[in-house]
Amino acid sequence: MAVFAGCEAAGGRAVAHCSGGVGRVGTVLTAWLAHRYGLTYEAAAAEVEAHAAAAGVRRKVPSVERFEEFVSGSGW
Repeated sequence: MAVFAGCEAAGGRAVAHCSGGVGRVGTVLTAWLAHRYGLTYEAAAAEVEAHAAAAGVRRKVPSVERFEEFVSGSGW
């Protein structure tokens, strides 16, 4: 989250990507939105999915359970 916050504070942009395309980027971006704007995971995931769909990406953000595994270090 510090990288995103630093980029935002400097007026810059950050790019997030992964080679597998199975949810890591969506999870990280969802976590950032939830952290930065105080959104629930579900609301942040809906935002990420809406923007992804507008860009032609049809993948879903992983479930809340997968997100909790990710942030606890036990997933992926």
